[in-house]
Amino acid sequence: MAYQALYRKWRPLTFSDVAGQSHVSETLKHAVATGRIAHAYLFCGTRGTGKTSTAKIFSRAVNCERPVDGEPCNECDTCRGRLHGTIMDVYERDAASNSGVDNIRGIRDDAAFMPSGCKYKVFIIDEAHMLSKGAFNALLKTLEEPPPHVIFILATTEAYKIPATILSRCQRYDFRPISDDDITKRLKYISEREGIDATVDALEIVARHGNGSMRDALSILDQCVASASGKLTSKEVEDIIGAAGSGDLFALSDCVANKNAAGLLEELDALGGSGKDPMVVFEDIIKHFRNLLICASCAGGPGSGDSVKSAVRDILSVSQADAERYMSESEKFKSGELIGYIETLSGAYASAKSMDDPKTGIELGLIKILTAPEEASLEQRLEDIEKRLAKLEEAAASGKFAKAADGGKRPRDAVNPTSAPNASAGGAANARDVSNRSQGSGKKGEAWDKWPIVLKSIMEESKKLYMLLYNAKARYFGDYVEIEVSGSMAYNTVSKREGLDYMSAKCEETTGERLPCRIVYGMESDNRKKAGSDKESVAGIVKRLEELGADIEVD
Repeated sequence: MAYQALYRKWRPLTFSDVAGQSHVSETLKHAVATGRIAHAYLFCGTRGTGKTSTAKIFSRAVNCERPVDGEPCNECDTCRGRLHGTIMDVYERDAASNSGVDNIRGIRDDAAFMPSGCKYKVFIIDEAHMLSKGAFNALLKTLEEPPPHVIFILATTEAYKIPATILSRCQRYDFRPISDDDITKRLKYISEREGIDATVDALEIVARHGNGSMRDALSILDQCVASASGKLTSKEVEDIIGAAGSGDLFALSDCVANKNAAGLLEELDALGGSGKDPMVVFEDIIKHFRNLLICASCAGGPGSGDSVKSAVRDILSVSQADAERYMSESEKFKSGELIGYIETLSGAYASAKSMDDPKTGIELGLIKILTAPEEASLEQRLEDIEKRLAKLEEAAASGKFAKAADGGKRPRDAVNPTSAPNASAGGAANARDVSNRSQGSGKKGEAWDKWPIVLKSIMEESKKLYMLLYNAKARYFGDYVEIEVSGSMAYNTVSKREGLDYMSAKCEETTGERLPCRIVYGMESDNRKKAGSDKESVAGIVKRLEELGADIEVD
């Protein structure tokens, strides 16, 4: 007798055999047991989740002579005739190859006749979304006013392609991707009865690569059994399907955590030399970092260590040992880093599909995440800033502010003299007067203890301006405040008339007196050029600074 593939040989015969779809099975069993049977059903879900198998079981259950709690007995003449294909009252059509109007007209004509030996005529239309618009229109009238002896079951992987007029006339059941645990249990059951000697770890790997499809998992198991020489182990499964082992994946993430580019490329080369499929390896790497992200996210949440580990294991569908290893490995990364890694690797994966050598795409993606600068998310940056601001306020309240530590040298003023305080704002001096008073004071201005309060007030009104000024330094010179900014964007924003007026008003709110603001640029010459002096020579800059009476230091 010819060999029969496992997924065909072990197709479920009862609702209880359908793995991972209890929400559908129990409902259909109850409908059969109570006689509340609809005239049209729509089974939706990804491939290999049991849609067609459930439709076959349902077609036997509604016609079974001795149903048991809604399950077909599979022993009566009707059930056995259906199992052997001798009952003609159940029609199966593949809409992918029978999508035309004429095919549906044939079904409509057959539906008009009474069943020959069963209670119901059942029409199972697989891949129903492939029907043409005309075919759907031909089916619509029959679905709207069906004969009492007819049941339609439409199965599809793309429910959004089914017209709304058809959807509204069907009871819809959504088949979920089968969990790895349910697939593993089913694989164990089948292996025991087939005499397949396989370790639990090997079956778990097969289940993970089934991607929620029982049919895919059984096909992989069939392939592995045909290739294995003895007991099927996890190492043999990884070699046969071209997957990366858990040890290899943890070695890769260790290299990323330690910024070890040489070790990372060596690990990739070893994986490539073992004959593994590069795209399968790439998928495993992305899933590995996804698992690390889940562990990193769960570690900081509420709950005890054991409950967190249990939840992580259920989410990741891995062994207890691997779950503990993931929790330990995730401590080397921040959640923000892992999110960036996954986004970068996903983009590289899409590019690798079109490459002649996908391995280059893997190397490119991993080197990108290895060399990318660490950038905190906006939320993390705001949180850090708020913590720093709280510390500054505490220091201001206790009078523990230290003097500005810059060697007693005032920060260099920006070259553009119009960056001085607004002369028309409440008696504010012009740039030359302010500069002369500053020079005549003879001593360095102290750090202004009111600046953190001004910053907090700015943050409440404009977070964007606050982000530009949060690391600025403010010094008090008695009759004005000098604010040193470190970026060209901050300088160009607050050095204009509107910005100076706004800053002076915020200072007045804090101190109760009108304080002109003087904006200076505290970066080196390259950045000062960006502030507006890129067309002026060094000699010209020095001459203008001498005219202003400013201290000059030329490197």
